[in-house]
Amino acid sequence: MPHASRTLSRTVLVAWAAGMSLVTAGLMTRHWVPLAQPSAADPDWRARFGPRVAGPNRGTWTAVHVLAEGCPCSDRILTHLRARGPHPGVRERLVRVAEGPGAGLTLPGFDCETVAPAELVAGYGVESVPMMLVLGPDGAPRYAGGYTARKQGFDVRDRYILSELLAGRAVPPLPVYGCPVSSRFARAAPDLP
Repeated sequence: MPHASRTLSRTVLVAWAAGMSLVTAGLMTRHWVPLAQPSAADPDWRARFGPRVAGPNRGTWTAVHVLAEGCPCSDRILTHLRARGPHPGVRERLVRVAEGPGAGLTLPGFDCETVAPAELVAGYGVESVPMMLVLGPDGAPRYAGGYTARKQGFDVRDRYILSELLAGRAVPPLPVYGCPVSSRFARAAPDLP
């Protein structure tokens, strides 16, 4: 009987470990899967959304920071932007995605606007946040991507990205890790933090 009890105990332990491994893998996947992002090189996106993203700022470099209310990753980027202030030589806009009316966000040195999720998708072609869009003085998109190389990374790369672009060097887009804002992705991934 002791042998059978030991075998049962081992079987239960192995089953528990396997189950916990699956649960952990499922939780980690949500934290490592990049979200949808437009391509600055896509001519359709450039033609459809470039003028809206550039706004009245043609002739100068423009960075548009798209952040969402209630998204922890967006909150981290907003805290970072507040601490660093506007980047020299760049006109910066902050687009806040929020449902319903709310207090307008203000950030010294940044143009700010609040849009509904559907308006963000229709007006900017953006379905996930936090995202940075950078346009050159000619209004052409030069960067559309995230801020960090990994989810909740401490190395926010916006200053590096802007400095490289202003120096005439292309920067490959970082993945967008954060929150889906389009209804299409929000329904598909309701548990993403």
